[in-house]
Amino acid sequence: MAGISERSAAERVTNADLALLLGGIDTRLTVIEGTTGRLDKAINGNGKPGLLEDYRCLQVDFNNHIKEAKDQKERADADKKTAIDKREKFSARTWAIVMAVIGAFITQTVGLVILFIRTGAIK
Repeated sequence: MAGISERSAAERVTNADLALLLGGIDTRLTVIEGTTGRLDKAINGNGKPGLLEDYRCLQVDFNNHIKEAKDQKERADADKKTAIDKREKFSARTWAIVMAVIGAFITQTVGLVILFIRTGAIK
């Protein structure tokens, strides 16, 4: 009996029903094609840069930014090293001058003591 009821249900589908189903499918297909076309234009561009071109530009800009940041860091590190070297050189020069002044002061003091001893001012 199941076979008879299926056959009668299939026989009830008319050409009008099939035309209505095909019309709905055609409408949906038209909407899908329109959406796909708009997406294609957005991605590839339609006389102006599309999303792919924007992505490529952003990628190039990002890579340039990273490279520039690395270069700036290297320059900053080099400047820092140069400043440390200058400070060390300045420190060495400063110590040399201080030691020279101390040496001169000690030499002058010893010389005066010897002079005072020889002249008899200090007994």
